Amino acid sequence: MTVYAVPYPPPTPPRAAGRCPDCCGTGLSGATYLMPVSEERQLLVHEFCGTCQGCGAADHDGCLPGVHALDPDEDIDDDTGPHVELWIGDPSCVCSGRGWCPVAAWNASDPDAVTRFLRVPCGCVQDKAQPVDPADAGSADTVVEANHG
Repeated sequence: MTVYAVPYPPPTPPRAAGRCPDCCGTGLSGATYLMPVSEERQLLVHEFCGTCQGCGAADHDGCLPGVHALDPDEDIDDDTGPHVELWIGDPSCVCSGRGWCPVAAWNASDPDAVTRFLRVPCGCVQDKAQPVDPADAGSADTVVEANHG
């Protein structure tokens, strides 16, 4: 089984906002998950920070459209802000150029499960996926089941 990951640039929160105190500006919680995409391949996906939703900022007043996991797509379709240069996807794709889509996930066997949002690579960046050393994927202790139909 080969594990792949897409390298994303770190978020660039507005300087005045400061870094999110929970993720230190990474936009990620630190939790990783393995998502099967075929019998031979899995994607290493990251959970967005629950506090900043992926922007990395402590204060969201200066955040630009599309930097949060839960930004509605209609807010970013025509965006031309400077942060768009850091996006790695196809602007005409469903991800609007971000290169990722937020996917809600939870443990279906846990009645008290918390919904988490994962940064799942969009198909438009599949050529950017790189093999990951299995030792680096070792911290991914939860397998996310995906519908590949």
